[in-house]
Formats: sequence, structure tokens, C-alpha cells
Amino acid sequence: FRFQLMVFCLFADVHISFASSLPSMTSLKSVAFALASLNLAASTDLPSLPSVNETDLTVSGLSSGGFMAVQMHVAYSARFRGAGVFAGGPWYCAQGQETTALVTCMSTPFMLNVDNLVSLTHSAVQDGNVDAVKNMKDDKIWIFSGSKDSVVKQEVVKKLEQYYQSFITADGAIKTNYTTPSEHAFPTTDFGNWCWWKGAPYINNCHFDGAAAMMEHLYGAAEVSTTKEGTGKLIEFDQSAFFPSGKNWGGLSMGSTGYLYVPAKCAAAGGAKKGSCGLHVALHGCQQTLADIGTKYVENTGINAWADAHDLAVLYPQATKSMLSNPEGCWDWWGYTDGNYAYKSGQQPTVIMAMVDHILGKKVETIVV
Repeated sequence: FRFQLMVFCLFADVHISFASSLPSMTSLKSVAFALASLNLAASTDLPSLPSVNETDLTVSGLSSGGFMAVQMHVAYSARFRGAGVFAGGPWYCAQGQETTALVTCMSTPFMLNVDNLVSLTHSAVQDGNVDAVKNMKDDKIWIFSGSKDSVVKQEVVKKLEQYYQSFITADGAIKTNYTTPSEHAFPTTDFGNWCWWKGAPYINNCHFDGAAAMMEHLYGAAEVSTTKEGTGKLIEFDQSAFFPSGKNWGGLSMGSTGYLYVPAKCAAAGGAKKGSCGLHVALHGCQQTLADIGTKYVENTGINAWADAHDLAVLYPQATKSMLSNPEGCWDWWGYTDGNYAYKSGQQPTVIMAMVDHILGKKVETIVV
């Protein structure tokens, strides 16, 4: 695997212009390291928002983004107070094995041992790799699995519910929807494919507002504006400014561009009160990268409109395709970046949290891998 990644990094970096002939692999690595370090030092247009309350963080995702949302919530349970999961399974389901991810965690749920995953979670807490599970006891979890989902079987998602029940004890904290006749997609009221269709952009018109149902459970009832895309400002920012030192986009499998949605009530220029808003991290699924579907996941799921209603900024980190390790542009939930992918020290979780901390106005330390 390391050899494959090294070869990919070589091809990913050959576009750099050199006055001399093509350099050796060693010099290419040095250039990649230098560029990544420059990215870290460079200023970014991702704004800090004094209006965001650091105690009001939630996360959601679809498919690989759903698995990643669970990883983020479990690893950083001292910081996230809830999660919305669309077509995702339990924490550390794949246990670092791609075959397990493709078989056990997607299509063969009878092979999935939840008790073992719960035990592994406790071990990870003891080793300091994830936050204490007691943090989750009152957290709100919203889980969705379409009854026609042929990609991540519904019984896998029900295993996620069982997993969370091992840690969350508050009545009504876990809410599920297993009845909407959706294929593998984010369900909306009026955007996307037919509800039963499987295909890009993996957003389906099911006459069911998945974003509304999730937000209502996580934040309570609210009134949405008539503008489905939201009335706030969508900011495109340089995501690579948060990449680890010595890590280019190919090895990390995250794109150079990310997005932040800021409701007018949460904008610094609008005189928002300190700590008056929350922050929601929304993670797209496989084959939903910018190269695949543009900004459809960022703009057309309905999340932004409900973020307006609940006074939430929304961070949209972006994964990207890596030719050898991640050809579908998925978030890492089986270990293609490294063996720590489900921990706080995982490369993608660390970058996402660096962006969160920047929004919160916290000092972001240089990440070295």
C-alpha cells in the first residue's frame, strides 16, 4: 500500500514546473513537503465566527460521510453533542480492512458484531484515542436508512442504532427513520432523482425533508424560510491551508476547496452576539465530490435553509478522489489514510477539527504526520 501511495504522489506532483529535467522521487517528496508547509503558513479565507458557541457542535453525513460523522462524534464526544447519520454504520465497523468495509459493513450485517465494536470503543477510550463514552449519554442521534437502499443495507444501519444504545441512555435521544422508500441517497422534498433511483447526485426527491427531520431532532422545532438554499452567505475557502505538514492532497484525499455556510444572524459583519449560534459539520458521501456533482450537496440538501432557522453555521469539508487508494472520493472509514483513521489522531478528523477550531477562533497548531 505504501508503495502504491508513493507512486500516486509521484504522478500527482509531476505538474509542478521545474527549470531542470524531471527530478528524482526524493526531490519530489521534498517539494511536496515544502508546499504543504507553505499552505499551513499561508493565510486562509475561512473566517472565524465569534457568534459560534463551542458547546453547540453537531455533525452529519451520508454514506461514507455517515460513517465519518459517527467517527467524529465518538472520537470527539467531549465536543460534539449530537449526530445525524444517513446510511452509515457503527464506529470502527471496518476495523482497518477494506474487505470488511465492502462486505460486513455494507451488505452482510449478520457478520457485524456490535458487542465487539463496543468493547473496542472502551479500549480506545482507555488508550486515549477517543473521548470518554460518558460524554454521549445525553447526546441526540438521528438515523436514516431508506427502505430501498441497496448499497448500505438497512440492517447495517440498525446495527448503528444498537451501537449507540450501548452508550446513550436518555429517553428519546435516538430517533430513526427506516420507512421512507429511498435508495442510497439524501432525501429531500423536491430536489434530485426519483426516490427509488440509485445514482448521482445521490440526492433524491422523496417528498420527505431529511434535513428538517434531522435538525428538528438535534435542535428542536423551528420555522424555515421559503428559500430552500438558505438566505445566508456561502463562503468558498482554501481547505488545504489546514492540511498536515508534509501531506499533499493525494495522500490525504481531501480537496483544496471547502465551504462554509453562514446565516445572516451568525455573520460577524451583521453584529451577531458572541456565542449566539451553533456549528454543524456536514459530510458528503462517495461520488459526491466537487468533481462529481459540483456543489449540489452543499446547496441542495436543505441543510442550509434549516441552518438559517436554527442559527447554525455549516462547515462542508470536501473529500476528493485518489487514483489508487480512494477512487470513489469517499471519506476514510476503513483505513486508506492510516491505521488511526477512526481516532482523534486520524488525519482527516484532525484536519476537520482544525477547521472547526479556526471557526471558533482557537489557535490551530501545525499538524505534523
